[in-house]
Amino acid sequence: MSEEEKKDGVVPAVSTVDLLEEHDDREIRFLDNDSPCCCCVCAPWTCCSYSLGWLFFFVLKMVDYVFLMLRWVLTLVYFVLWFFLYYIWKRLLFCFRWGREKDPGPCIGIVGAGPAGLSMAEILRERGFADVTLLERTHRVGGKSVSIKYEGLVHEMGTCYVAAGYTFLIGWFRRHGIELYRLPQHTLLRKDNKTTISFKRFVLGKNLGEFISAYMQTLKYFTLWMWQYHLPLSLGIRKQAFNDNMSMSFEAWLDRHNLPAVKRFCLRAITVMGYGPLYDVPALHGLRWCVPSLLISGAAYIILEPVQGWNSIWQAMAWTHDVRLETEILEIERRANPPPGERAIKVTTRHRRRYHLPSPYISEEGPTGEKLCDEECKEERIKEYQFDHIVITTPLDELEEMMSMTDEEKAIRDAVKWRRFFSTVSHIEGWYNAPATYNIEDTLLHDVDDGHLVGLRRTADKTPTTAARSDTRKRVYVTYQYGTRHNRGELIKILHKDVERLSKCEGKNGHIVKVIKAHMWKYMPTCSFEAIKNGIQFDMMELQGKNRTWWTGATFSHEAVDNIVDYNQWLAQNMEEEFRGFKDWIWIRRVARKANRWFHSLLTLHNK
Repeated sequence: MSEEEKKDGVVPAVSTVDLLEEHDDREIRFLDNDSPCCCCVCAPWTCCSYSLGWLFFFVLKMVDYVFLMLRWVLTLVYFVLWFFLYYIWKRLLFCFRWGREKDPGPCIGIVGAGPAGLSMAEILRERGFADVTLLERTHRVGGKSVSIKYEGLVHEMGTCYVAAGYTFLIGWFRRHGIELYRLPQHTLLRKDNKTTISFKRFVLGKNLGEFISAYMQTLKYFTLWMWQYHLPLSLGIRKQAFNDNMSMSFEAWLDRHNLPAVKRFCLRAITVMGYGPLYDVPALHGLRWCVPSLLISGAAYIILEPVQGWNSIWQAMAWTHDVRLETEILEIERRANPPPGERAIKVTTRHRRRYHLPSPYISEEGPTGEKLCDEECKEERIKEYQFDHIVITTPLDELEEMMSMTDEEKAIRDAVKWRRFFSTVSHIEGWYNAPATYNIEDTLLHDVDDGHLVGLRRTADKTPTTAARSDTRKRVYVTYQYGTRHNRGELIKILHKDVERLSKCEGKNGHIVKVIKAHMWKYMPTCSFEAIKNGIQFDMMELQGKNRTWWTGATFSHEAVDNIVDYNQWLAQNMEEEFRGFKDWIWIRRVARKANRWFHSLLTLHNK
């Protein structure tokens, strides 16, 4: 304290930690003195205040842990009550559906036959709405699920993994007889580019203390995910505090809550997957993707992959739906007052071919070799479709030439930016032969947008044939790079250099023999930080159903297929309530939402 402060009687604020450090220094200086007196005799206040300080600190910590445990218990109670009320609501919906099963419902058109469009058609059919037509611009279904079959083994260029939380998708895989293969362990190539470590050990730590700390952080993350993200968004609690939390970067959000183990996990779950560096990903998108089931699946290492390829599930679904391929949409006209005998939505298209379904790997011949189109069908034809409602899965920035967009739709379109992600299937010799996934730590900790390799994997031996040839078959790898600043040719050159450089660090002579296939994806739509702060996530929810238009896909949910399917479940429930005439009973949900909001506000007081 300065002399002026002493004269004025000013007492400076001292934290508990500073006070304890000051007491430690005084005790050490006293013990260094040559005087034979004991510190407890000469300065009893030192030992007493030292003990009281630690006692006060311990009490504060215990109170904090009691509050944390109370919130965990209340979270469990909330889940039990929520499932009970959800069961009652489903029973009410079943009562309303009974006797109306023969009613096909409105005529629905879906723009896009990717994972969002096909899963939406499947969910609508399960709810009793079978009059659905899918319009696809390309010659294949599946969108970003691209499976490449090379020498008897299927390689995934787009969608690749199935986590334990993919409950709906796992059920669809089983229904269509598609096998799931459990992948081997992931590996991280350290910053020195020489040593490797299992990704599980990198996240959870090397000793028991770090292991327990990581799991405690996971439990803390579950609680924060529930109270700060899931409940406010699902209940429509439109508060500025929620927008402020979601508009910070995911890295800042994790640092704010002291979750270093979860942050290490997200390097693999977000950055390697092409969703962007953690400092550039809003907390809204990070929490939307890193749901509790994903962390559990990663910790237990329950990561699966379809043996027949991801494209096989969409092919199997498409056989039972009306899918119109190579159908280019020229105009979407939404009419508030359509002429008598016509529907509200009119879609004008240009058809190039008539067939409805190609083979997963062959464009003009079916799986058995038969021709799927005639010569006269290859001529372009203009055709009109009419629907009662339309579901749009394509990016909003691709719709400006097709339809007249409202100001709300334009605002969402302008608030979203897209990334570019580059994946290749390459034949590489002279490198590791184990069927594992390698993540490059040196790239992850620096600027990933410079185009360097962020991850690669040798496809596992998913079939008995490939397992028998494991040591002799060609070493085919799937590689991943960010394509924000480079074009296709530049990224392939960088890939060649990275493979040679990284293999030399391991004492090997790796080189690319052949690039079998490469694709640049328009990837991961991300809302701007400013738009999230202004509540764009709620604007997207309120946009649903206006002008008989429903929106889904990566822009409104997330790039991952599981997020899209979960979002489609929520969207289909809202559509069913409108189509079936359940609006007379919506007050039940409104009362439940108000009760949930009050419950949430009561339990989040400790967060302040």
